[in-house]
Amino acid sequence: MAALSLDQSLVSEEGFNRIKDHYLQWPLVKAGLLVFIWAYCHHFCAGCVFCSSISTRASSCSARRSAALVLVVSLRVTAYVGYRIW
Repeated sequence: MAALSLDQSLVSEEGFNRIKDHYLQWPLVKAGLLVFIWAYCHHFCAGCVFCSSISTRASSCSARRSAALVLVVSLRVTAYVGYRIW
């Protein structure tokens, strides 16, 4: 079923809109999508922080601060996307 839905959504814009209108009406699907979006944003932000801190040695205080920043940024992006899809 998922492969068929993906195929329909990639064939044309009409197919994409049909799949989007059908599945994004369910709140559980929207909530699951938000979980995946948060996981992606968190992973992306943590990767950016990691790449920026490779050349410097981070103290435990700055590591805690950057972890809090990653959490806040990823939650804000997820809240924005949630606002847009709900």
